[in-house]
Amino acid sequence: MKIEEIQTEINSSKDKINKLKRNAIYTQNCREKKRKLLTDNQKVIQYDKPDRPPLLFEYPNLHDQIHDSVEFGLANAKRRKEVVKM
Repeated sequence: MKIEEIQTEINSSKDKINKLKRNAIYTQNCREKKRKLLTDNQKVIQYDKPDRPPLLFEYPNLHDQIHDSVEFGLANAKRRKEVVKM
């Protein structure tokens, strides 16, 4: 009786492991496919590669521009909460 229970448990564990392996392979293939599509269509530019300089070297005033574009203010006098507008 115990042997049968242990065998069914082993079989169910094997099924779970196979399902997890299939899921991992599927997600890996999806990631590779997305990466290939993005690099082929040149929609993504990676700046931290050896052949590309960091983004701040190309745009040195980037932090100042972001800071200037953010506007702080009160949403309503009754609420007393800050609102950030971009």
